Amino acid sequence: MQNSLQDILLSDLVMIMEHGQMSMLDGLKMSLNFIEIYDRSQAFEYRAKILERDTLALTGLYKRFDAVIKILAARR
Repeated sequence: MQNSLQDILLSDLVMIMEHGQMSMLDGLKMSLNFIEIYDRSQAFEYRAKILERDTLALTGLYKRFDAVIKILAARR
């Protein structure tokens, strides 16, 4: 099962608490911005390329369906 970003961030918080010997409140107050770190990562670039590829594929499919519908409508 794939973990959500929230689950991943909370797991990281628990690790910070354990390794840093701090409370959850102190861990949450740390100035770590996981979203910003993710935005600069290779994982984000990879995911963005996958989403772009999927979007282009769906757009092409929709355009083909539109063309088929126009042809069928013209035959009526």
